[in-house]
Amino acid sequence: MAPSSSSTATGASAVEDAPTVKLPNGLVLRHFTTDELQFLYREIYQDRVYLKHGVTLRPGDTVIDVGANTGLFTMQAAEAVGPSGRVVSLEPVPATHALLAANVASHAAWCAERGVQACTPTLLASGAGPPGQSEAVFTTYSESASGWSTMTPNDEEVRANMRSYILSLLEGRAARSGGSSSGGSGGAAAGIEDAPIPEPLLAQVGRALWRLPPLRPPLRWLAGAVVERMLGSQRTWSRPLVALGALMREQRLERVDLLKVDVERAELQVLAGLAPEDWARVRQVVMEVHDLPEAVERLPVPLGAGAGAQGVAGRSNAAAPQPAAAAPSEGPSRGQLCRVKEVLVAAGFDSIVCEQEAGLEGTSIYNLYALRS
Repeated sequence: MAPSSSSTATGASAVEDAPTVKLPNGLVLRHFTTDELQFLYREIYQDRVYLKHGVTLRPGDTVIDVGANTGLFTMQAAEAVGPSGRVVSLEPVPATHALLAANVASHAAWCAERGVQACTPTLLASGAGPPGQSEAVFTTYSESASGWSTMTPNDEEVRANMRSYILSLLEGRAARSGGSSSGGSGGAAAGIEDAPIPEPLLAQVGRALWRLPPLRPPLRWLAGAVVERMLGSQRTWSRPLVALGALMREQRLERVDLLKVDVERAELQVLAGLAPEDWARVRQVVMEVHDLPEAVERLPVPLGAGAGAQGVAGRSNAAAPQPAAAAPSEGPSRGQLCRVKEVLVAAGFDSIVCEQEAGLEGTSIYNLYALRS
């Protein structure tokens, strides 16, 4: 698998080839497949998965979106923070970044036509990583799974998680979870969440066939075949990396009100890019975390720095909490998930919630929400 040598051409062709979906409210979005767009739309706009458990966005806030994919959360955040806010989005894969730029431009035109107030996001064609690492090789799978792109590939975990998710679709477990149970955005998404994308016909047919017990073994086999085909379509890309602390200085971000991270097993490498003084300026974190048996960590992440104990919302210079406090009782905590919690507690976050979406039960994927008191 050789890295691509023509990222610009790939990005341009991605926009031309991508199907468009026009929502009932007139917003036109592009994605690699309608199935994946439907999943991301439900997750971000209907279930509001990044704005739960006390995580909020207000006008004037600053957001860093690491792993922006084709831009649905970037657009949601741009409206929530308004024209006085900032959204900086990172997406390293050329074809995906091209769709991100196309969707953000379409959303800006949609907002202008309707008088919706939103900021203009800053889009960066790079990933985030530890200090001193200027580039990384990213692995992409088939276009039907752009959200699984990563700089820390693990075929066995991808195989197990994809099979579990496909079976959850067939069994009907991946139904909408009912939106945010607590917390939310201070700035509404201007009705985008009220314009749902119809569920693909293939998913409806698959669920109907699953109700017939004799058809379940061949459907399981088919699910496995789909996953193997995806794994066999891998490509690699050498792409630039930036440490988040350096990014904050380059973009002149005095604070980060929400750091969103969705990077497929590279969570700790991304967090390693924040020094204690950078952590002190981060108010909230929401992450997808892959709970691997052993944490993926190429460079040490500073612990015990107590970065969050000063300079944030009037906190005093009290000692930082000890990592042992970072093991709340929600669900199993193994290597990677436990390590991420330890890093966040050491950075001064004293409210950490971890949960797993209904459609991802049986996978190693969790959502984590961290706030400061």
